[in-house]
Amino acid sequence: YDMWFNQVTAYMVPEGYALTNELEDWEEAITNSKFKHCADLDWSSRGFVPQPFNGDNHVWNVADTWNLLHRKEERVLPAKVVEEKLRERIAKINNEESRAVGRKERMELKEVIVDDLLPRTLLQSSYLELSFDTQSGFIFTNIANDTRSTQLLSDTRIALKGLPATLIRTNTSPSALMTSWLLNNEAAGNFELNSDCVMCGVGNDAAKVKITSQDLTSQMVTAHAESGKVVTELGLIWNDQVTFVLTENLTLKKVNFGSVLRDDAANQGDDMESLACAIRTITTQTLSLIFAELIEHLGGIYKPESESNDNE
Repeated sequence: YDMWFNQVTAYMVPEGYALTNELEDWEEAITNSKFKHCADLDWSSRGFVPQPFNGDNHVWNVADTWNLLHRKEERVLPAKVVEEKLRERIAKINNEESRAVGRKERMELKEVIVDDLLPRTLLQSSYLELSFDTQSGFIFTNIANDTRSTQLLSDTRIALKGLPATLIRTNTSPSALMTSWLLNNEAAGNFELNSDCVMCGVGNDAAKVKITSQDLTSQMVTAHAESGKVVTELGLIWNDQVTFVLTENLTLKKVNFGSVLRDDAANQGDDMESLACAIRTITTQTLSLIFAELIEHLGGIYKPESESNDNE
């Protein structure tokens, strides 16, 4: 798998959380939730596996970043195969018993067929990573899909018997910030506009406009925002080093770490293990800087009024 994250969902833990947790505690807890292959009648199985170059340890500690590798194994049983077997069973009953098969019996036959085929189906595996930057308090997963990222965080939380990680909520919405950057024809800080954008209408105007490989400062593009559409995805360049698409949910898609960072990693890696360590260090540190700056431009972390009053 590619160790450079090309998608990102970010979470945060409370300040000081890492100080109250030990790497050894994580290792013991995650090892107790290690991956096991699907049983014969299971559709899927999930768990944690050791990272490459980390021996039998399930938590890979690289430059104060604790990294987990999560494996999901699923059985592949095409619906067409089940339907074909079902038609054969029904035809046999029709011919041998001279009767029709009702809806309830049809469902029961289908369940029997699935149970019979399940142990002989093909298995396919997918992997996701979770990186906890103990210095910044950010947790990153290499997936922008909400369902899969939530599942990974949930499995981690269950394994650790608690993990106070939450999605990042800011005072300004990502859509509002992206729309203002597009209307201003420039982003702020270390960010620059790239060449991709998605805008959606609001209210009765729900039309979606997708723009690819175009100058986002052109009048043809900004006219959509000026007419009331809001930006839901925006291509950005950070510090001339990383390109990505920022989404309305504050996830990153199509992340590409540029040649400067990749060369930096290659120069630190004399072998595959040291290269892997360099990639993980650069990836996590860079993402922490990107999200820290994004949060600043988004007006900081949102705090409920009750929590704000408690801190006064």
